[in-house]
Amino acid sequence: MNIDEISLRDLLDLDELKKLFSDFSTATGFTTGLTDQETQEVLIATGWRDICVNFHRKHPESEKHCQLSNTKLTMDLETMGEVRIYQCENGLVDGCTPICFRGRHLANLCSGQVLFSPPDIKYFKQQAQTYGYDEQAYLDSLADVPVVSEERFISILNYLARMALLIIRSGMARFEAQQKTAETDSHLRSVIGSAPTGICFIVDRIIQQANPQMVKISGYTQDDLIGQSTRMLYANEELYKQVGREESSQLNDAGTFALDTIVQKKDGTKIDVRLQSSPIDKDDPSGGEIATITDLTELKNIERVLQLSESRLNEAQKVARVGSWELDLSKNVLYWSDEIYRIFGLHSDHLEITFELFLDIVHPDDRESVQRAYADHLENKRPYDIEHRLLLKDGMIKHVHEKCQTEYDSDGNALRSLGTVQDITIRKIAEQELQKSRQELEQRVAERTDDLKASNLMMQKEIRDRIHSESELYKSEINLERERATLAEANITLRVLMRRIEQDKNEFEEQVAANIFGLVDPYLDKLNRTGLDKRQENYLQIIKANLENIVSPFIKTAVAMDLKLSPTELRIANLIKQDKSSKEIAELLSLSKQTIDKHRNNIRKKIGITNKKINLKTLLTSSFKTRQDRDPEKASPGTLPPD
Repeated sequence: MNIDEISLRDLLDLDELKKLFSDFSTATGFTTGLTDQETQEVLIATGWRDICVNFHRKHPESEKHCQLSNTKLTMDLETMGEVRIYQCENGLVDGCTPICFRGRHLANLCSGQVLFSPPDIKYFKQQAQTYGYDEQAYLDSLADVPVVSEERFISILNYLARMALLIIRSGMARFEAQQKTAETDSHLRSVIGSAPTGICFIVDRIIQQANPQMVKISGYTQDDLIGQSTRMLYANEELYKQVGREESSQLNDAGTFALDTIVQKKDGTKIDVRLQSSPIDKDDPSGGEIATITDLTELKNIERVLQLSESRLNEAQKVARVGSWELDLSKNVLYWSDEIYRIFGLHSDHLEITFELFLDIVHPDDRESVQRAYADHLENKRPYDIEHRLLLKDGMIKHVHEKCQTEYDSDGNALRSLGTVQDITIRKIAEQELQKSRQELEQRVAERTDDLKASNLMMQKEIRDRIHSESELYKSEINLERERATLAEANITLRVLMRRIEQDKNEFEEQVAANIFGLVDPYLDKLNRTGLDKRQENYLQIIKANLENIVSPFIKTAVAMDLKLSPTELRIANLIKQDKSSKEIAELLSLSKQTIDKHRNNIRKKIGITNKKINLKTLLTSSFKTRQDRDPEKASPGTLPPD
């Protein structure tokens, strides 16, 4: 290739460089940009500020300022290591350093989008209005622009200048390697093409040549592989770096490299391979290396199946608490599975496992019987199927169940024994606990049986006592029922008698009151009008007062009490009950017949029989009796029935 035709892409792996710049931006917070000097095309941009991406470079007019600023920043900048700082037309500070190759200015490595002092808000508001930005969003993005010192920014640019030197040196090495590759390409092509394994010619981890077997193993075409980093063969960056470190270490120590690892085919399939390489010139590693790759997929699959089978066996033994062992009788060497070590309380890194070591772990009280059983098995070919105890180093006692079979040669000599050991400690403890529980249960049953017998006897006595008590109670209830019936009859008789006595009493009281008012009181009034002297009048008043005191309790029970009759009306009512006519009553009371008739009408009104053809004497006579007949328990003397 003509040197004048070389571009930056020919010298550098831009994808790898972009990752490097991205890590730099993440670590420092500064932006990076790689621009082509001739076209001003931005080849790489990392960490760029939102104010540039979404505002300055998005608006056509402000983007022109960006392009103009880039031109001024990089103009006549052709010395490697030189740095330049420039405030762009949009108000931010940028800096850059050139990347030159053999006198040609190919590109520029830039950083910036910073401020050396707090921003002039008024200036940026004016700029937002000029270009029609969303002012608040623009000012928010401005707040994310860092304010740094000029000294720090210069130190960052110096760092980028050194990085540019490393970049171009790497590019030169790559270019020179490509030149050397071109010289040896024809010779290697014949060797590589005929090899039965995958072979590559690699310079600085860049594939220069690959034989057909390499194409077959990787799934990539020749065009896919040539000129590409070996990174494409690895699933992730970490594995790629790990293999590189191991290769570098082995080449420095031994001059050759060999490693079993995993590569990823073009279709994403991961395969196990063995990588081997050695430099073409041991004194000059930059001249490249020959690497071979062998597909170990089938072999690794077999190993994985065996490992998986062994792992599953170990897991099954762990779950079942059963370990397996093999005793080489000719060498007296024991082989234990992982579960045996766990059962015996030993680590799997124990160096010497022998039958004597096993016997040392057997409980001293069981050791002789175990030896005798195994010897009998070997000599007489009887089954070895025993249970015994182990005494571990920590003092723990375990119970195990052992079985084994032995292989013999044609002469009957024992060659090896294969056996199993099962940890039955939990079962034995459970059996002991069960036996203890059974004994305790039997004891509690016996005690409970005795308690039940005593309770039964006591219960029988209580039943007999209760039957007797119930019998006596029944008799008492019969007697009480008889007495209750007798008392009920007596109560009825007493109530009838009381009503009769009350009726007679009322009739007597009414008769006395009627006699006093009808037969005595009128004559006392006449006597009072016969011209008595003062002394006689006093005696007469005393007689009338005493008679009224005698009769007053009877008057309260008379029918007149309910009717609120006046004293005169009361006297007239009693005389009417004595079947006295109005004329007779007028003579007895020294009143006119018209007055008596008027009082009779008032009595009829109060009784409520005015203008009704009802005999007053009959009504007054029957009113007390009628009320008692209607409600014997509540009736009071003299209460009239309703109309």
